[in-house]
Amino acid sequence: MRITKESIEKIRSSINLSDVVSMYVKVQKVGSRFRALCPFHNEKTPSFYIDDNKGLFHCFGCKAAGDIFSFVMKIENCDFYEAALKIANLANVSVEYEKGSFDDEKPDLIKNIFSEVTLFYNQNLKRNKSALSYLQNRKIKDFIIEKYKLGWASKSDLPFFDNLKKKYKLDNEILFQLGLLKKGDNSFYPFFYERLIIPIQNHYLEYVAFGGRTLNEEYGPKYLNSPEHQLFKKGNLLFNFAYARMEKENNKIIIVEGYFDVLSLVQIGINYVVAPLGTALTSYHLQILSRKFSQLYLLFDMDEAGRKATLSSIEIAIKFFSEIYVINLPKGIKDIDQFIKEKNVEKESFEKYITENSISGIDLIITNKLYLDKEKRDINKAYKNFIYFLHSLNDNILSSTLIKRAAYLDGTFSEDQIVNMYSSRKINDINDKILEKSKVEKNPQDKNYGEIKKLEMEFVGFIINNEDFINITRQYIKPDSFISSEASDFYKKALTSLNYKDRNMFLRNELTEEEANYMYNPSIKDYKDIQSVFEDYLSFFKLRELEKELEIINKEIKKAELNKFNTSELLEKKQFLISSIQRLKEFRKKIYKNE
Repeated sequence: MRITKESIEKIRSSINLSDVVSMYVKVQKVGSRFRALCPFHNEKTPSFYIDDNKGLFHCFGCKAAGDIFSFVMKIENCDFYEAALKIANLANVSVEYEKGSFDDEKPDLIKNIFSEVTLFYNQNLKRNKSALSYLQNRKIKDFIIEKYKLGWASKSDLPFFDNLKKKYKLDNEILFQLGLLKKGDNSFYPFFYERLIIPIQNHYLEYVAFGGRTLNEEYGPKYLNSPEHQLFKKGNLLFNFAYARMEKENNKIIIVEGYFDVLSLVQIGINYVVAPLGTALTSYHLQILSRKFSQLYLLFDMDEAGRKATLSSIEIAIKFFSEIYVINLPKGIKDIDQFIKEKNVEKESFEKYITENSISGIDLIITNKLYLDKEKRDINKAYKNFIYFLHSLNDNILSSTLIKRAAYLDGTFSEDQIVNMYSSRKINDINDKILEKSKVEKNPQDKNYGEIKKLEMEFVGFIINNEDFINITRQYIKPDSFISSEASDFYKKALTSLNYKDRNMFLRNELTEEEANYMYNPSIKDYKDIQSVFEDYLSFFKLRELEKELEIINKEIKKAELNKFNTSELLEKKQFLISSIQRLKEFRKKIYKNE
C-alpha cells in the first residue's frame, strides 16, 4: 500500500534529520549545522555533516549523501516504504495510504499480533508462582520484569490464540508461520508452552519474536527462539539494542552471550549491553554497532566454547572497530550472571573492573594466529597462518596496523620484514632473502622530489587554514605518508595546532619562513570550487598510499595466470586504480596550466 504524497511531506517535516541521525551516532552542533562520525564508514574524525534547514546530509569522506528517507534506507538496509514508517513512528505521525492491497499492511498486523501476545504472556507470568519463584531465585527485580515484559507460556493458552484469530480474521497457518502455533497430527497447539518468555524487540522497540526458557527439561531444549519470519531475522537483530543505543553520552558497547546476561547487567545500571539471538555474531550485527559505538567489549562465558566465540567475533569485529577489548572474569566464575551475584557487583565497581581487567582484542587475535601462547611453535607455520589471515581481511590499511602490532608483540621479525612476507606471500619458506630486504628510503636527490615536495607543501598550506579539512585529512594521511620531510614536519604542526585555542598564535611561533609562505599564500585559494579541489587533492594522497596495493595486485595476477585461476576481479581492481591515478594527473594539469 502506497503512502500518500501529503503524508510523505508531513513525515519529512515532522522531525529534524539531526534527531534521527543522533539515534545512531553522537551529533555535535557546529554553527547552523551538525556534524558526526560517519555511520557508513570507519573514521576517527567527523566528516559527516547534517543541515536541518535543507534536510540533507553529506559525508566528505565516503561521499554518502541524501535526505532523511535515504539516510534511514541506507542505515537500516530497507526500502522507502519501511523507512517512511520508521520515521513516522519516531515522530509519532499518523500515516495515510492510497488505495492498495491488504498484503502491504502485514508488517503492521504482525507487530500488533506480537504486541498482544506479549501482554498476554506478561499477565500469565503474574499468576504463575513457579515462574516468579525462578526469577526471584535469579534475583531478577520487578522493574526488569516490567521493562522487558517477561512472561509465561502455559499449556492452556490455545483459547487465547483462538480469540486472536477471530479478532484479526486469521487462520492457523498465519500463526504457524509466525511461530506462535505448531502443527500436530490433526491439530495446532502453542509453539511455546511451559516456558519463561523473553519478548524480542526490533531496533525500534516493536515486538517481533520471543525467546523461551524451559524450567523443566521434559519440555525440550533449555532455550527456544521464534522461527524467522518477515520481520524477524536473527542475523539482523540484537537483544537490547533499542535501549543500548539510547545511551547518548556513551561510546562503549558490551556483547554478552544471552538474555539473562543482558538483564543482569541492565539491572545494575549497565544499559550499553546487547546479546545475539541464539546465533553467532554476524558482520551486520557489528556494522550497526559500529555506527553508534567506538569501543567494543566482548564478555562471553569462561569456557572453551566462550573462548572460540570470542576469537571468531574478533575476526569479524576487526573490520569495524579499532578498539576491541575482551573482559576476563575472575577464576572460578563461569559467567557474568554468577559474577554479579556472588561478588555483589554494582555499576561503579563493574565499570572499574572492566577497565582494569580487559585485554586488547587485537593483541589476542595476533597471539592466536602467531601461536604466541604456545610453549613451542613452528615459526614458518605461525607466520603462514598470520599472513593468510591478513589476506582474508582484504584490507591493506588494517593489515598494516596488525603487522606493526605483531612485530612489537612477537619480536621475531621487524615490521618491514613482515610487510615483505605480506607483499610477496613467500611464507612457505621464510629465509634470509626475505629477512635481508630493506626498506626503500626517501631520497631527496630523486629528480621528481622537488615537484613532489611542492605539491605536498601546497596541500598542507591549503588545509592548515581550515580546521574541518585538517580533521578530514588526518583520517587518511599520517605524517610519514609524505615523501618530503619538510611537508611531513609542516603537517605535524597543522595537526598539533588543533590542540590550541589560539591556533594562529601557535602557528606564528612555530612555522618556518617557508611553511608560513605556503600557509599565508596558498596557491589553491584562487579557485572557486575549493571543496572539489580539496577532495581531489585528498584523493591523490589516498591513491598514492595504494601504490603498494597495485604492486601486490600485479603479483597476484601473475600468480593467478600461472595457476589458471580467474583474474577478472583482480584486473577490474587494477584498472580502477590506474584510471583513478590518470584522472588525478589530468586534473593536476588543469590546476597548474595557468601557473
